[in-house]
Formats: sequence, structure tokens, C-alpha cells
Amino acid sequence: MSLSLDHKIYGSVTVNAKWQIVIPSEARTHLGIKPGDQLVVTSKGQFVIGLIKADNMSEFITAIEQEHPECFSRIHDGVQDLKRHATGLKKK
Repeated sequence: MSLSLDHKIYGSVTVNAKWQIVIPSEARTHLGIKPGDQLVVTSKGQFVIGLIKADNMSEFITAIEQEHPECFSRIHDGVQDLKRHATGLKKK
């Protein structure tokens, strides 16, 4: 299976008083997000926040490893830890 790591903007969201956001409908549909799905919150520096379906985390990390192996040569152990975490999330 080959995952596309293309970038897409679905719109903007507003954080409410309870620190919640609503994921745009187009994103939910495109990514197959359903009520009860668990999402992993990631960041890159201080500028990017990402949400990844826990069920897809292992495949996402594998796709990044394949697309940018140079980024992971120094952090291989951390990647393996993330994969184990993703596998644990799938079992819940």
C-alpha cells in the first residue's frame, strides 16, 4: 500500500472555550474520520499541528520513512517507539 503524503488545506477551525475544534466536513469525509476515532496530535516546531488517525499511524510513519529516509537515520529508535505506540492504539 502506498500512502500519499500530499499536502491539502481543508479550511480553518476555531478553538472554543473548552479547547475543542471541529474538523471540517471535507477532511472528515476524505480521511474517513468517524465519531469515536482516536487521533494522534503531532507538531512540527511551533508552526504546524497535525492530526493523524491512530489506526493509520504506523502506515503514516512507514510512508515518511520511505519518502525521507535521511530524516530518520538519526532517530530510528524513536520511530520504532512510535510504531509500537501506534500498534498499541489499534488494540484498544
